[in-house]
Amino acid sequence: MEIRIPHKATQKKVEKIKKEIKKLGAPTIRVRDIDGLIYAMEGVHRLTACTQLDICPILDYKTSILDTDLNTEWAYADTDEELIDHIKSHDIGSWEKIEIMEEAIQIEK
Repeated sequence: MEIRIPHKATQKKVEKIKKEIKKLGAPTIRVRDIDGLIYAMEGVHRLTACTQLDICPILDYKTSILDTDLNTEWAYADTDEELIDHIKSHDIGSWEKIEIMEEAIQIEK
């Protein structure tokens, strides 16, 4: 399964997160399906760590993207819909691609 991420992960941070994932298990990543492509709104380092550990992340399509401290990163949007519109109109071509295991658990689309 291919997921789009806004930037590449730094390996130093990925190594730290890999240790946490080994202790705590698969992380949950907030994602959105935009025109048939899956975009990670958070968790670039966690996704990268999962691919390196061959662990399936939990993909959460339901929880609001803006329901966390991401508000600073996505400050130009007040709602999920506004954020998705912004991504579709400005950023879509610049996002990196990452492959995760097909068996990823999904929380409601």
